[in-house]
Amino acid sequence: MINCSYRSLVTACVFLLSASQAAAFPVLAEQWTLQNVFTMPESAAHDPVGQQIFVSNVNGYAKDGNGFISRVSVDGKDVELKWLAGLNSPTGLAVYGGLLYAVDYDELLIIDIAMRTVIVRAAAPHDKPSLNDVAISSSGQVFVSGSASNSIYQLRDNRLHVWMQNEDLLKHA
Repeated sequence: MINCSYRSLVTACVFLLSASQAAAFPVLAEQWTLQNVFTMPESAAHDPVGQQIFVSNVNGYAKDGNGFISRVSVDGKDVELKWLAGLNSPTGLAVYGGLLYAVDYDELLIIDIAMRTVIVRAAAPHDKPSLNDVAISSSGQVFVSGSASNSIYQLRDNRLHVWMQNEDLLKHA
């Protein structure tokens, strides 16, 4: 016969709740660190197929060709600092379908990862939009934020189109 009081039942329930929360919310633990490697890093994007991480290096926010993208192995042991150089000021990055999408000052670059080549340059439709970040939906729709233009752009037919613009809601997006 099991003797189960109200207090022990509550304790058991709290323990089970804590255990289920612990399983639902894993604790993050640092695996490796790179220090003093990058030049004004802005964004990182994981490529699960190539088991690599891309890091954008702004290297002074200007349209000057001094920016670059680094490639790092997922274990942090292999670093190719200037995997793709000659960019302006790359900020946001995203990987989808073997392509790296990189925001570069006033345009979105689409880079074939295997060929390490820019295959599309999609300029923003506004002057000085201060493009910042890129996001890709699960269906492959590509969106880019414009901080100075208070806009969200959508990539369609390899061109950026205003998807939403609002001075109040998207101020410094």
